[in-house]
Amino acid sequence: MSVQRARRLSQSNIISSRFLTPKQIYKDTENCEEFRIKRKYVMDSITEEERDFPIAYSIVMYYAAGQAERLLRAIYRPQNYYCLHVDFKAGLETELSMQRLASCFDNVFVVPNPTSVNWAFYGVLEAELLCMEQLVKYKKWKYFINLTGHEFPLKSNYEIVQILKIYNGANEISNLPLSSFQERWTYKHINGKGKTSIPKSPPPHNITIHKGDAHVTLSRAFVEYVLNDPVALDFREWVKDAFCPEEIFFSSLQYNPQLEAPGALSVTTKYFYKVLSRHKVWASEGRNKCKSGNYRHIICIYGLDDLPDLAADYKAMFINKLLDDYEPFTYDCLEELYFNRTRDEYLGRKGFDFNFYLRRPFVLHHF
Repeated sequence: MSVQRARRLSQSNIISSRFLTPKQIYKDTENCEEFRIKRKYVMDSITEEERDFPIAYSIVMYYAAGQAERLLRAIYRPQNYYCLHVDFKAGLETELSMQRLASCFDNVFVVPNPTSVNWAFYGVLEAELLCMEQLVKYKKWKYFINLTGHEFPLKSNYEIVQILKIYNGANEISNLPLSSFQERWTYKHINGKGKTSIPKSPPPHNITIHKGDAHVTLSRAFVEYVLNDPVALDFREWVKDAFCPEEIFFSSLQYNPQLEAPGALSVTTKYFYKVLSRHKVWASEGRNKCKSGNYRHIICIYGLDDLPDLAADYKAMFINKLLDDYEPFTYDCLEELYFNRTRDEYLGRKGFDFNFYLRRPFVLHHF
């Protein structure tokens, strides 16, 4: 679908019918085989290389079941593993639709006892950890990538496998300027009450705080470290009443080389790194980077005007963020682009330069 046609459809108020409602998902998955065929899920690992390099994903969501289903459909491969965390607040209809969807696949499951996810509080990190606890039960996967229901891939599964093989056990976790964020972890923040005047104790084990963001790509060894290592468990307890604990938990474990966490940076650094696992644009970056001019939580909501830029971004694995109620044909165009790229790749029509990833500092220097 061309951008021009998508715009005409949007202006005529025609609604994209490709997003299923929770009721539709629940009804259509009564017959799983028909559902998989109708929705065109890829039920073959396609190449031996992909088959031998399974990836684990978490998808944290609280509404827009149809968008989460389309994300799963795009990234689904039978050798991978998928954990859906449906926010405790999502409601019974959404929860049941996701459970029914997961039941159609041997490698997709829903967290049985989900937490309530509220921005800036521990539930955001807890949701990821709950998925990790479920995923480590499966022995084969090599890497973990966390997603939300509002994201979409720019890279095919084959390309993601190639990138992760280059990473060779290294974690991709951002390291961002601390600037004026220190009060986020120097005072306690209580879920439901926000910041208090109660000072926090220093971090355990002489850990220096580093700030990243919520998007991470982690080796399996690092995930096992996070879940089982006494130092990581102590630090997990300490961050529970910090502000945005998910933004300091993974990055601090990554950038304290004395911890020797698997896949972490092995040298001390003062440089700042943004992750390539996710392409997103902050409001501070200006309208020239966010052509839609639409933001939520100061992050760009991509629209039709952003499509040329997104089509030209060959480095990020996923984009954040898309919303099903804002120019939904943007999603249709990206989906068509994604599947066309996947097709062309296996027909030998598309090349990809992996040298860029080889030069990344965390690839060159990691435990």
